[in-house]
Amino acid sequence: MTTLKSLLREDRLIVGLTMQHVCSPWLAQLYSLAGSDFVFVEFEHCFFNEGHLADFVLACRMKEMPVVAKIPELNRTSITKLLDAGVTGIQYPSISTEEEANQLVRFMKFPPLGIRPLSHGTGNSDYDLEIDAQEFVTESNDETLGIAHIETREGVQNVDRILAVDGIDAVFLGMFDLSLSFGHAGDFTHPEVVTNVDIVLEAARRHNVVAGACAMNHEAAKPWIERGIRFFEAASETEMLSAIARMTINAFRVEPS
Repeated sequence: MTTLKSLLREDRLIVGLTMQHVCSPWLAQLYSLAGSDFVFVEFEHCFFNEGHLADFVLACRMKEMPVVAKIPELNRTSITKLLDAGVTGIQYPSISTEEEANQLVRFMKFPPLGIRPLSHGTGNSDYDLEIDAQEFVTESNDETLGIAHIETREGVQNVDRILAVDGIDAVFLGMFDLSLSFGHAGDFTHPEVVTNVDIVLEAARRHNVVAGACAMNHEAAKPWIERGIRFFEAASETEMLSAIARMTINAFRVEPS
């Protein structure tokens, strides 16, 4: 299966569509047909059960689309279940310290790199019970991707220490909460917000870590691309459905000329 790490090594834009609410295999098929490089699962703010999520992740894997999941908390059991379902990228929001970064990596990696418990034969191995356990451990440790989601003052202050942690492979700018943290909610162009974004991007360059951001479409991504970002979590099914629904109804409401 194509890994997200291998995609990030390619010198191009990496774009993944987002799943927020429609946790169904048909959405994975639709995203695959659209050409999505990976799928981002918004697991911090949204609601779906673990069984449906496991089916969705397996459908993504069958279409060669790696899955990144944003976790609601830094919890060993929660991370283990996501990895066992077949998720290969864990994105931790509000990461603020080097200690949290180290803990994230420990929960994601098998010994001796971490404390992830071994359980194969589920989505993490495409339900193949005949795999070699040692080979599975080695490949999993190589393929799992840690993403530091920076969106607090403290996270910016400690970004160099966070990105220096072995196993943190990408940094993601959480712009709404970052602007909120500095008292300028939603104002991404405020000088104080821009200055702190630059601090994060400069740290990413120093540590040779890929930088990512959220952008609903290419137009919204252009300013970020110009600043060196090439990993994007793009529109969700709810955002796309909402936009098309409004466009469809508005077209009917236009007065005939």
